[in-house]
Amino acid sequence: FAGAAEVFFLPLPPLIASTWFPAERRTMCTALGSLSNSVGIAIGYAVMPRIVQHADSDLKGFQQIYLGQAAFSLLVLLFVLGLPRAPTTAPSTTASKPLELRSIPAALKELWRNRNYLLFVGASGVAVAA
Repeated sequence: FAGAAEVFFLPLPPLIASTWFPAERRTMCTALGSLSNSVGIAIGYAVMPRIVQHADSDLKGFQQIYLGQAAFSLLVLLFVLGLPRAPTTAPSTTASKPLELRSIPAALKELWRNRNYLLFVGASGVAVAA
């Protein structure tokens, strides 16, 4: 289920950076937003074994994990709902222009005609499969 959710969350850092930050800060903001997923996973791997000592008999540890996750998610949801859709004044000229979204089929067709993209996909596939 996490893989299905990533389709919606992974494009968010560049979109948020282009809306809220000036052009000279966007790269740093996108990098921090993209790395936050990996940092959260690393923290989870470090913290969870300390909370759940004995998996077969420690129901209280699992309850703490789920309650903590629910509380944190609620706080984030309340924070996000309180944010405006965009800043009152645009941080840059490019942020003041409306975002142009292309159709997905047209973008995919363009990608599959791009030789450099196909080379990248092949090289990534070999690297991941090896």
